[in-house]
Amino acid sequence: MKLRRVIVVMMSAQGQSVPDITSLMQVTDDYVRDVIHAFNERGFEALDPKWSGGRPPTICQDTRERICLIARTVPAEWGITGMSTWSLGTLAAHLRRILRKAGVSWQTTTTWRRPAGRPARLRATYNRHDGVMHMLAALDLATGRMFYRIRKRKRWREFLSFLKSLRARWPGKKLYVIADNYSPHKHAEVRTWAADNQVELVFLPAYGSWLNWIESEFAALRYFALNGTDHRSHADQNTAIAGYVRHHNTRARPKPTSPKAHPSAAGPVTRPRLRDKPLAIAERLRMHRLAAPSCTFGAT
Repeated sequence: MKLRRVIVVMMSAQGQSVPDITSLMQVTDDYVRDVIHAFNERGFEALDPKWSGGRPPTICQDTRERICLIARTVPAEWGITGMSTWSLGTLAAHLRRILRKAGVSWQTTTTWRRPAGRPARLRATYNRHDGVMHMLAALDLATGRMFYRIRKRKRWREFLSFLKSLRARWPGKKLYVIADNYSPHKHAEVRTWAADNQVELVFLPAYGSWLNWIESEFAALRYFALNGTDHRSHADQNTAIAGYVRHHNTRARPKPTSPKAHPSAAGPVTRPRLRDKPLAIAERLRMHRLAAPSCTFGAT
């Protein structure tokens, strides 16, 4: 905090305008002006402000604990399927339903807690006697919806079969599939079929699979649907995944495909070329755009 105030003052002393400072420092105009005015009034003391404790709390501790009781539970205890862990949005929506039913007007809350007390114990999973299953998924950037298949193996045959299902979903349109450099994605049979069926495979830079938008969706799926669970069979695990995907698709929104839509692209600050490349690829895709790698899950 102190360093940021010093930089703001130094940039102002060098003749930088307030818009230039806000763009480079990623702060608001009001913050820059407050720092400059405080420095002009109080000098160097303004660079190390003495923060007060804030206003006294208006809600007593007992009331806070009662409010937090719901946040300490898990969604399944309230009949919410498809999620094993609260997200802020799901928890807020659940609290809103409770307040509405009680006739209490709802206001935004920004606090939530993980389950307290002793941590949940999970069985050791060193021996996966039933093996692992592989999830092949695609994220439609035009709608934000996910489409997936779960298979026992992850070869070029399974990938090609998945591509055919995507092709059947959008007949007559050219598909652009953004994928990493996993060898089954580049198999000759896959390339030949794609060239004959209006499917263009767009490969990310080497070691850049994390740039694929669907990777963030995989992270959310693991966290909200699989973390803290103990599935005794693949059928149970697949049911949990299906419930989460349904939950996701009912709330899906289109993904921005232009660099101009990204807030970090505003102003004179530029990003490395490696980060710009996938955004440039996405910008030129005029038809359906699909991010489609695969993921592996195991059940004990």
